[in-house]
Amino acid sequence: MRKLLAVCLFSMIAFPAFSTSYYVSAAGNDAASGTSAATAWKTVSKVNSIQFAPGDNLFFRGGDTFYGNIYFDSSDGNSPDAVFTVSSYGTGRATLNAGNSYGIFAYNTQGIRVENLILTGSGMNTNNQDGLSFYADLPGDVKLRGISFYNLEVKNFGKTGVKIGSWNGNTGYENLMLDGLAVHDNLWDGILVYGYIGFNNYVGYPHKNVTITHCTSWNNPGVPDPNAIRGNGIVLSNTDGGLIEHCVAFNNGAGNIHCGGPGGIWVYDARGVTIQYNESFSNHSTSTCDGLGFDLDGGSTHCIMQYNYSHDNDGGGFLMGQMLNGRPWKNNICRYNVSENDGRHNAAGITLFKEGSTTVMDSCLVHNNTIYITPAPANNSEAAFKITEWYTGITHARVFNNIFVTTGGDPLVDVPAGYSGYFAGNLYWSSGAPFLIRYQGAEYNTLEAWRGATGNEMTGGAETGIVADPQLAGAGAGGTIYPQAPGELTAYRLAPGSPAIDAGLDLASRFGVDMVPTDYWGNPSLSGSYGDIGANEYAGSTDVYETGNTENRAPVVFPNPSTGVLNVRGAGKGWLELYNSAGLPVLRRTIQGNLVEQVDCSGLPAGVYCLRVAGGGNTRVLLMQ
Repeated sequence: MRKLLAVCLFSMIAFPAFSTSYYVSAAGNDAASGTSAATAWKTVSKVNSIQFAPGDNLFFRGGDTFYGNIYFDSSDGNSPDAVFTVSSYGTGRATLNAGNSYGIFAYNTQGIRVENLILTGSGMNTNNQDGLSFYADLPGDVKLRGISFYNLEVKNFGKTGVKIGSWNGNTGYENLMLDGLAVHDNLWDGILVYGYIGFNNYVGYPHKNVTITHCTSWNNPGVPDPNAIRGNGIVLSNTDGGLIEHCVAFNNGAGNIHCGGPGGIWVYDARGVTIQYNESFSNHSTSTCDGLGFDLDGGSTHCIMQYNYSHDNDGGGFLMGQMLNGRPWKNNICRYNVSENDGRHNAAGITLFKEGSTTVMDSCLVHNNTIYITPAPANNSEAAFKITEWYTGITHARVFNNIFVTTGGDPLVDVPAGYSGYFAGNLYWSSGAPFLIRYQGAEYNTLEAWRGATGNEMTGGAETGIVADPQLAGAGAGGTIYPQAPGELTAYRLAPGSPAIDAGLDLASRFGVDMVPTDYWGNPSLSGSYGDIGANEYAGSTDVYETGNTENRAPVVFPNPSTGVLNVRGAGKGWLELYNSAGLPVLRRTIQGNLVEQVDCSGLPAGVYCLRVAGGGNTRVLLMQ
């Protein structure tokens, strides 16, 4: 009866019937069975002598330190449907001290989850390996699945902190997950996903559907190697479908001397990757290139950078560019981002570049970003928007509804001879200095002169573009938001009366642009006839009210006991949001104003909620029971 019950319980939680949990403790004994906390093993050497079956678990006692290097191969796990888990037990996380070698290395296997551990080397200048490394080179374009990493700290390694890669055609990893990793003080790089590069005649991708979320990568300096890009925060490459979100990269790259990298968060040779809700700052390079914030680099296609905050990087805030012999670079988007004082040593707030005379770089869309630049003594080519004079042939670059602010005489736009772009609906402001745009070898000191000479800021025969102070809150004082989320940025919102409000071009109807539903801060991205210019859609005043014909700033007791419906009346278009006691959003609804609208909230449990109501202008909203 007991055996039957055990089998049923394992089945309920999706473990194989014969999976085993093993335990390792600093107080253990390698001669013991290892199958309970009371009979735990003691050393990493014992762990390496075992072949772990699909569905097994390997637990290290939290708070203990274990010395050695763990190696897995195809005899360990190797089933994506019954994952082998490596984790901690008890209180806190266990530490695996790798000394001068690697921490955990897995070769040609799948179905492994590594979580809740600290991996440390002896130090970036003494260790000579990667911290956590998974590598595949199986023949036949195999996709290994069931690989995930959660809540890990990886530090003090002489190469890359976390490195996942392959090098045999399109063999690689599918549905790879990296969540909650803190990767720092590793010599080469922080987090790197790479694969075989077939260049411009290559078909397919080694990796598919890679997610990197809630990861932080810092103090990974790189090395002075003229032939290698080192010192990156987070790099995702050779991937079809991916997401990098809620991540932070800072103070990386200071030891790099290679011209071409490094950067905070970037992708290359990738299709369909989205980079969003990240902060990247104070990344460096000792060469004359890069040290960038974000980048859609060579061979990228159908990729998006949105809702990111970049600031104080040596290189450009948001780069988009093509590498030598790369696959075609095309159909990439940079939208609703904020850049403050990037380009301290090279490049600009937003920078386009192209390497190689025969490579393809086509269809770059840049819209609704807010860029703020002050003079950088180490960069005499600073600008809010720039195309680097390298190789011509950048085609269909479109730049719409952005706010470009420079100070100290830096140019707003710098496009060299032989290059072009189409600019429409942007707001330009040279704070404290004359208007300056450099375009195709000429300088323009008025928008009218630039418009007349080049055809930019003209749409359907009508003049577009604005020269005016955008009235940004806290411009130049955005600073560092981490450890808060990038959306907590208080600077760069539009002040009441800003000329950017309702001044944007209707990009959907005029140019067929697919608009996203929210701005950088999560506000609806179209509150006026044409929306606003820049990364902020002005929402007016924001207040919290209590139900029952009152306007005191107290939590809302909810729902209405009789109907579960909130009746809302406002004085203008806006929206309401409900947050539960944990601060999580549970409802969002647009309201038209001047009408009584019923909002059905009957599906929410009774409790205390916070109601946020916002609208255009100085809207006041009354909630009635």
